[in-house]
Amino acid sequence: MRELERRIEKIEMVQTAEKEAADELYPFAKVERLTEDEWREMYQHPEAWMSISYILDHALWYKFIRRSDMDRYSGLPHFRVNMEDLTSIFQR
Repeated sequence: MRELERRIEKIEMVQTAEKEAADELYPFAKVERLTEDEWREMYQHPEAWMSISYILDHALWYKFIRRSDMDRYSGLPHFRVNMEDLTSIFQR
C-alpha cells in the first residue's frame, strides 16, 4: 500500500513539473480573453494604447499612441481611430 502511495506521489510530482514547464514555455496560455465590458473599460483608461491614422505632409501616418495624447493628433486631416485593429489585438 505504501509503495502505491509513493508511486502516485511521484506521478503527481512529475505532472505538476510538466505543467509548470508548459506554463513557462507558453505564457500566453494563461491570458484570458476580455469581455466586451472589460475591453471598453480598459479602452477608456487615459493610458490605454490606441491605433490611429492621419495625413501629414502628403503622407498617410499610422501609429500607436496613448489615449491621453489623442488631443495632439485629433485636429489633423483624415484623423481616424482604428478600433478594429485594437479589437483584433486584444482578442487573439
